Amino acid sequence: MVKQKKKIILLGDSVFDNIAYLNSNEKSVTQHLQTKLDTSLWDITVEAVDGATTKTIKPQFTKANLHLLDTTNSTIVVSIGGNDALNYVDKLDSLNLETLHTIKSQFYCDYRTAIDEIAEAGQQLYLCTIYNPKFPDSAMQKKIEAGLSIFNDVILTTANDLWDDYNSGFGDVMILTKNAKYPLIDLRNICREDKSFANEIEPSGYGGDKITDAIIHNLLDT
Repeated sequence: MVKQKKKIILLGDSVFDNIAYLNSNEKSVTQHLQTKLDTSLWDITVEAVDGATTKTIKPQFTKANLHLLDTTNSTIVVSIGGNDALNYVDKLDSLNLETLHTIKSQFYCDYRTAIDEIAEAGQQLYLCTIYNPKFPDSAMQKKIEAGLSIFNDVILTTANDLWDDYNSGFGDVMILTKNAKYPLIDLRNICREDKSFANEIEPSGYGGDKITDAIIHNLLDT
């Protein structure tokens, strides 16, 4: 009897779909996964699309047919939100507290709409925080890190809510079992070195390698 492959599905933006920003001798996140995971045991699907936002991610998980996947051997990893945040970079100097609250509320709505729909399929799900970029201008870097904290707060809150769901049930659909793992991969702690970046915001081959290692650690950690 042929053993069924385990599945990993990557959804999101250029954090996973980063090949366009690499030198010819560098590997993308997809290529790192294909190298490091035994493809006779793992089916790797990358639906992530460079430039995607919380409002445009739905075609990715629709295409992946998540609701048809075996919930016991499938894992979904989502990295989305960075491009939502980029929409406000040029407005950082003019944002007041009330506007920041409005931005956070809108992102919460958009992010939760996407993640809740993905989670309903029932697989182990990991959410990735948005790493801090590497801008050469220190003033710009500080502003962006402060701005991203609003978006990452939403992601962390969502991960905590999912964890509660994993332990108490998800309506009529119990997402997982006692084997569920905390659904967060904190990229802020992974992409910190300058060489992790191909430019100010995109992961390099080295950065993609570290991201891949973090994903695999969660896949294989028991």
